[in-house]
Amino acid sequence: ESDTANRFLINESLAKALGFGNAADAIGTPIDIWGNKALVTGVIKDFNALPLHASLSPMIILSGTTAYYRGAVRIESSKILETIELVRQVWEDVYPKYVFEYTFLDDTIAHFYDGERRTSYLIGLFAGVAIFIGCIGLFGLVSFMARRRTKEVGIRKTLGASVGQVLILFSKEFTLLILVSFVIAVPVSYYFMQQWLHNFTYRISPGAPTYLLGVAVTFAVVILTVGIRSYKAAVANPVDALRDE
Repeated sequence: ESDTANRFLINESLAKALGFGNAADAIGTPIDIWGNKALVTGVIKDFNALPLHASLSPMIILSGTTAYYRGAVRIESSKILETIELVRQVWEDVYPKYVFEYTFLDDTIAHFYDGERRTSYLIGLFAGVAIFIGCIGLFGLVSFMARRRTKEVGIRKTLGASVGQVLILFSKEFTLLILVSFVIAVPVSYYFMQQWLHNFTYRISPGAPTYLLGVAVTFAVVILTVGIRSYKAAVANPVDALRDE
């Protein structure tokens, strides 16, 4: 309960750095920073004032009495436009010679991760192109197999094989290839992902569910691609395949 111009707030990290085991004991401590001398009037919880690449650090919050050129205003989401206009009018009345400019805090925070966002977009784009090319090649391969094994499919159907059994016949070879590819891909992707995540002090650690989801999605794409062509071969009339024999 005093003028904020001659009081400081500090965070918990700074209180610990000053040697206070109990944050409340730091209140009343004199601090001198950049020629500003004042007492600590409160201790606030640690929060990330910088991107998540950086760790939490000791912090002092003070009123810059010689630099009142920026302020923060909390606005109700339902009254954004009218509140901004009101603030603009007050600003122009008080500071008619200065241009009124404003930004939103969420935009500022989002700007911290522009590089990651661009990287994610490029990875997604190239991954999509790779999947598309892979599906085309896969479709061509299964078409070649279906044509080469036309008579085999005809004989199996004549002997009583169902459509499902024929589909399994075509799918099992690709299933093995998918499993082999994941055995190779998982360690490589895990290594590079960990290298990238180490750029962040606060980060997640991808676990088994992440890779299981990747396997499931890949299987779905492969089954869809293979199934279209395999189903066509499975439902074909065996007479057409065997009539030359």
